Amino acid sequence: MVRRARAEHRLDRGRLVDRLVDRDQGVARGRRGIERGDVVLLALTVGLVRCTHHERWELSVNNQLFWYTARASGLVSWALLSASMLWGLVLSTKLRPPRIRPNWTLDLHRYLGGLAVIFVGVHLGALMLDTYVGFGLADVLIPFASHWKPSAVAWGVTALYLLLAVELSSLARRRLPNRLWRRLHFLAFPLYVVATLHMVTAGTDARTALALLAVTAAAVAIGALSAIRWGVLRSGIMTAAAPPRSWPPRPNPRSEGALR
Repeated sequence: MVRRARAEHRLDRGRLVDRLVDRDQGVARGRRGIERGDVVLLALTVGLVRCTHHERWELSVNNQLFWYTARASGLVSWALLSASMLWGLVLSTKLRPPRIRPNWTLDLHRYLGGLAVIFVGVHLGALMLDTYVGFGLADVLIPFASHWKPSAVAWGVTALYLLLAVELSSLARRRLPNRLWRRLHFLAFPLYVVATLHMVTAGTDARTALALLAVTAAAVAIGALSAIRWGVLRSGIMTAAAPPRSWPPRPNPRSEGALR
């Protein structure tokens, strides 16, 4: 009986030890599961934060992209308009270098004007796609309809219509009378003035030293060539309006010999 009791006691003790070992192993496994779950949860949290930050960064980049596109296309449009004005005045005043052919100068003048129209279209499209200011179709087509700097935007709308008048009349030059085409083409002078006012008053980059230097240099060059052009035009008008000079009749030597 004593031996049997001792054997049962040893068996119960072994079972207890096995239970304790199993409990410790279960606790360890649970801890491992908890640690793995924490790692997975942390990884998911980090990934979600990165995705959210990436989406916000893409959204901010898209907004800034349209804004920078509008600013850059506006500056390029003004530069192309200035270059087209300069080449047109060089062509009309006949101050071109002798090695440059007039046809090449005329083609370059038209090419620069066409590029200016394209970049103006890019400028308007980027402004309407940008969500910072929120330009609509009426804001870019109707003067003083914009809530953001209405006077400055009105200069740009006026320049848009003047540019369309000059370019469309140039495309339809063969179908228009020469006098009407010249009058419409002279709208390029107020177009340049209005476009420059729009750039200076509405452009965020117009107050930099480089932009002010470019505006001053272009204004001086276009002003000087315009003065020369006006002088040539005025001299031509005065020559055409002057009465023909009368000369005394030349004596006929045959008639004089006959009289003698």
